[in-house]
Amino acid sequence: PAASIIDVPANPQDEDTPLRKKSSHGRKLPVDHIPRPRNAFILFRTNFVEESKLTRSTEADNRNISKIAGAVWRALPPEEKLEWHKKATEEKEMHKQKYPNYKYA
Repeated sequence: PAASIIDVPANPQDEDTPLRKKSSHGRKLPVDHIPRPRNAFILFRTNFVEESKLTRSTEADNRNISKIAGAVWRALPPEEKLEWHKKATEEKEMHKQKYPNYKYA
C-alpha cells in the first residue's frame, strides 16, 4: 500500500507534529523525517528485485527475498560489490548535499 499522511500527534502534548505511517505494521514517522542514505547491499537488493530476478510467483515473502539476495550478494565477485559500494558512496554524497544538517541519531 502507498504511504499515507495522517494527522495524529506523536505525543498528545505536541499537537504540531503530524505523522506519516508507512504501512499498517510500520512505525509512525514525522512528516519531515529524513531517511538514511541506502548502503551498498540495500541498493543491490532493490535492483535485484526491480530487475525481476525474483518474481512474486517465485517468492512473495520479503524475509526470504532478503535471504536470497543476501546469498547472491555474498557470492558476488569483489569487483561487482565495489560497483555497489561506489553507488552507495554517490548516494551518500547526494544525501549530504540535499540534507546538510542531517545527523543519524
